[in-house]
Formats: sequence, C-alpha cells, structure tokens
Amino acid sequence: MNEQFLLVWVCIYTAHLVTRYWLPRKWFTGRAGVRVLLSILIPALIAWLLSGAWIDYRVALAAFAGGLLELFLLRGTRKERPISQLWAEAAWIVFALIFAALIQPVNSYWAAQFGMGFYGVVLLLAGWSVSAFPVGMLIGVILQRYPTSQMRGFTDGGKTIGSLERSIILLLFLINAPVGVGFLITAKTLFRFGEISRTDDQKNVEYILIGTLLSFLLGMLVALLTVKILDVFFPGGIFTL
Repeated sequence: MNEQFLLVWVCIYTAHLVTRYWLPRKWFTGRAGVRVLLSILIPALIAWLLSGAWIDYRVALAAFAGGLLELFLLRGTRKERPISQLWAEAAWIVFALIFAALIQPVNSYWAAQFGMGFYGVVLLLAGWSVSAFPVGMLIGVILQRYPTSQMRGFTDGGKTIGSLERSIILLLFLINAPVGVGFLITAKTLFRFGEISRTDDQKNVEYILIGTLLSFLLGMLVALLTVKILDVFFPGGIFTL
C-alpha cells in the first residue's frame, strides 16, 4: 500500500472525525449560515494542519469539498438519525479514498521532521475514533431491529461500555496480545451472567448477546484493519500480529 496515498487519506478522514466527534457541538449551533461555514471550514483547516503541506492547498480543498458533500447528503434528511449519519460516514471514507488517489504526492513537513510514524499516530487516533463512535452508531442501528421492553441502567451506559471495550480490543491488538480479547469476553460474560439469569424475557437475553457479540466482532475488525495499515507507517514493525 502506498505511503503517500495513506498519508493524504488519513489527513482528510481524520479531519472529518475530529470535527464530527471531538469538537464541542455548541460550535455548530446557532445561525444556519455560521453553522454551515464552520462545518466545511474546520475540516479543511484540520486537514491542512495535518498534511504539513503549508503551500499546497489540495488536501485542505478536498476536506472542504468533503464538508460540502456531508451537508448535501444530510440535507433533506433527519440529521439526528444514526442511519443518515452512517451513510454520511461511508461517503466520507470513499470520498477521502478517491481524493487520496488523485492528489498524491504531498510534501509533508511532519513526515520530513518526524518520519511517516507521525501519520501512524494520526491513524491510531482515526482507528480509535471509528471504533468508538461510528461503530457504536452501527450497532445501535442493527439493534433497533431487536426491540426489548426491559431497558435499564444509564441512558448512554451501554454505548459507553461498548466504546470502552472496543478501545481495549484495539489496545490489545496494538500490543500484539489479541488473545486477551478472549479474557475480555469471559469477563463481560461473567458480569452479564447475573442479569441474564435473573430475567424471564428471552428477547432481553438475546438483545444482550447480539449487542455484545456485535461490539466484539466489529471492534476486532477495526483493530485488525488499523494494525495492518500501521505496518505501512511503521515498516518493520512495532505493530504486528
């Protein structure tokens, strides 16, 4: 896989992830014109900073266009619906891949100063963000097909637990200890066993199992993909399975 291709892709897509999931939502509320302007300017600025190509406008322009694309996709839909956000997320990934193929190579200040490992660190942030947020939305959309009346606990407790367990899975893959995922599954099963054994609702049991298995499956897939791409930025590898 080409280093320059991945460099451009990770700059564009990480700019979106940071804007969408890490910046305060209050920045994107208020007057519609200001909200739209920030939604397209902030990804462009972050992508430009990450690229380290101060006189090269192409990466920033690509992220700017990505912001416009997201606004177009969400226009006329219910923006708060997870399924709409997931379609926009998929479009960002494909969009970034296309532009990465078109505008490479990029003369990066960061790569010159710190080596391509700098973008390996950026990729880690992207992989963790995908595992924590878009994957969580995807699980929520799938679980909507399996409604249950026995919803207990904190409002976002399940989402937070899922994000944490997928973060641990990514960490286990990074330290070349994927076998630890088996212990994680065992530990969660033990914690859940009491709740499952006390309920008479078969639907609730199946809901818990489906959600748990989906979280582990998707968490491992994202972790595996992240580690494989990291091999490009860290040849010889400190992150290998």
